[in-house]
Amino acid sequence: MKYDHIIFDFDSTLVGVESIETLAEIALCGAPEKGKILNAIKQITSDAMAGKIPFDMALKQRISQMRLKQSMIVQTGQKMLSHISPSVRDTYAFFRNNSGRIMVVSGGFEEIIWPVTDVLGIPRHRVFSNRFLYDGDTIVGIDPTRFMSKQKGKVHLLQNLQLKGRIAVIGDGMTDMQMKEYDPKRVDTFAYTEHIARDEVVRGADYVITSMHDLVNHLRPSVLLCEHIDSLAQQLFEAEGYQVTTLDHAPTEIELIQMAQRLDIIGIRSRTQITQSVLDAAPHLSHVLAYCVGTDQIDIPACDKKGVQVVHVKYASSRSVAEIVIGSIISLSRRMPMAVDHATKGKWNKSAEQRHEVRGKTLGIVGYGTIGTEVGVIAEAIGMKVIAHDLCERPTQGHVVLSKTLEEVLHESDYITLHVDGRPSNANLIGKNQIAQMKQGGYILNYSRGSVVDIHAVDEGLRSGKLAGAAIDVYPMEPARNGEFHFPFAEYDNVILTPHIGGSTTEAQARIADEVTSRCIRSLKPVHA
Repeated sequence: MKYDHIIFDFDSTLVGVESIETLAEIALCGAPEKGKILNAIKQITSDAMAGKIPFDMALKQRISQMRLKQSMIVQTGQKMLSHISPSVRDTYAFFRNNSGRIMVVSGGFEEIIWPVTDVLGIPRHRVFSNRFLYDGDTIVGIDPTRFMSKQKGKVHLLQNLQLKGRIAVIGDGMTDMQMKEYDPKRVDTFAYTEHIARDEVVRGADYVITSMHDLVNHLRPSVLLCEHIDSLAQQLFEAEGYQVTTLDHAPTEIELIQMAQRLDIIGIRSRTQITQSVLDAAPHLSHVLAYCVGTDQIDIPACDKKGVQVVHVKYASSRSVAEIVIGSIISLSRRMPMAVDHATKGKWNKSAEQRHEVRGKTLGIVGYGTIGTEVGVIAEAIGMKVIAHDLCERPTQGHVVLSKTLEEVLHESDYITLHVDGRPSNANLIGKNQIAQMKQGGYILNYSRGSVVDIHAVDEGLRSGKLAGAAIDVYPMEPARNGEFHFPFAEYDNVILTPHIGGSTTEAQARIADEVTSRCIRSLKPVHA
């Protein structure tokens, strides 16, 4: 949600009347000058709401016109229930679901306000208003210790509460608009005109809304989902009432900046870049959701500084990546790229030359995290020997041997598969020198990050015969949209090129959509007082 705190006025906002005028109707019943006094009270109310006279003076002047009893207050409170604004009745769920962030700040009286706020599910300790003083059944005055009994009481109340985060103030009077004085950068004011539109208030407000429906729509979190994220994410957000926009492509920085002003949540995959400039253009942004394994494309320090929560899951696509790696190892060993190419072109080549089983061969895993571990488990299950290298000490699964040096893995392995992140220190982790240390006729697979393998060194290795084959799923530069893709390895008959689909299975994308979206929604649920 765009706001951490939502402050409502009471009179002519939550209810369609001025409660003090309703009180006067009851208190003056049968009085000979009832009409004259009511008109005077209404004029004072109008002048106060327009900012023509101080609110504390207006409050005292109106109360002095009546001889009040406690029974009249109770009767007025009950009558307020029949005056609840129609659009408020239609949006009861909004008030109940957000009661932990809603407050009522009013110059009215708590005894009259409480019946309505009780119905709306707003806790009484979140209602800030005036209170009558009693002598038995007789009202003898107004509690002078309440902020609302004083001039600019609403501003002083906010200063005392010291609320954190963004604040929305909804009301129809100048006292509501004055709350922006507390912190103009964090407080947005809404002129609520369902019942009355005061020119002075409309001119001074940040937004003008005509009903609670307008407000609820404005407050609904706005979500942008990029890069064809699984539709389950959209379904989950929309079920919670969020406004969702989807893009099938990765937007450019300029595109994102143009859209960012209204966004609360941005969901991305691996190609969309969340930069400082995007964050600066998004005043309401609370979450960046990474529907992929890594977060290299997100400026994490900038998000932390701005207070934007980054949500991602590390494990949802591990199985999918592991399966495609093992599939590629088998495919390369059996020279499947060439066999498929020949067969589709009508060429029958049934030779066993240079085609091998993978059982008994050694797989070297560089980066023994979640994906690397799963690759190792499957590789052992099909009879391969597995050695691994990681900068961190990690527990191993099965009979995997953890090597302390990358060089040892390169020397001993028939296949090298990479599962490291894209941190700068991993750039060109596998280059000309590392390929030279590999076995003659070895294979290299990269399903991690495009920056960790020197493509030119792989090219040289394939040309020279040092490498018998390669499988590449990630590239130094990847297209932002589906379409044409040009890469120089098309001439090789034992190279598998795939368009960054390691984690792109229906099952993995659904798991990621479920886990990331659900975590975001849970974090945005209000804490009920």
